[in-house]
Amino acid sequence: EQLQSVKSTVTDAVKTTVQTEMKSYSEAVGSSSAPTTRAPDVKTLKSAVKEVVQTEDRSRNLIVFGLKEEAHEDTGNKISEILDYLGEKPRQDSVRIGVQKSESGGQRPVKVN
Repeated sequence: EQLQSVKSTVTDAVKTTVQTEMKSYSEAVGSSSAPTTRAPDVKTLKSAVKEVVQTEDRSRNLIVFGLKEEAHEDTGNKISEILDYLGEKPRQDSVRIGVQKSESGGQRPVKVN
């Protein structure tokens, strides 16, 4: 499901880029007074696609701060409990992000996607 969503987003982005950046041969040659524009190169297209994919991927993330951290914890269950309390039941995966500084030092954020 997520792969299909990313695929359709990338396809739409490439179609939009091609439609706005590419001209037909007759349009390009038809007006000699118009400044010439060249088609986007492969590097530009790859960059545009990469940006869209990263934006789409990050838009599905949720960062939770202040969740008590314990040794050998299961963040998935903790996040499920929070989402159940909020009345949400999405399929999710979670992980602590950042470096654990010490046993007693603060809580690292939890990334949920």
